[in-house]
Amino acid sequence: MKIIFLNRILQKFFPKANQQEIDFVIYEIQDKMEELMLDSYANYMFQTLAQSCSSEQRYYLLQKLAPSMIRVARDRKGTHSLQAIVSLINRDVEDKLIKQTLEGHVFELAFVIFEF
Repeated sequence: MKIIFLNRILQKFFPKANQQEIDFVIYEIQDKMEELMLDSYANYMFQTLAQSCSSEQRYYLLQKLAPSMIRVARDRKGTHSLQAIVSLINRDVEDKLIKQTLEGHVFELAFVIFEF
């Protein structure tokens, strides 16, 4: 129950946080992003974080996420986190990174069946 409560606190914190505070959080989670995105509760926290990031911070998250992006996209919870960050893309460099990462996997991802 503590984890759920802490995730909710962070979800309320991010929209009010300044860029330095967001940088600190990104630094702290950068090696655990896949785990957060696949978690039943932490994926909501990640989505809120992505919405609160600057475009530079979001690009950094995408770069760190690139090696595990396919695994995240194939996960029922992870796909929502990934969709949240992808929906915010507004720079060519971000778009290019997503295209390069997904290249050769689009057909495979089109037929992902999530297990319940």
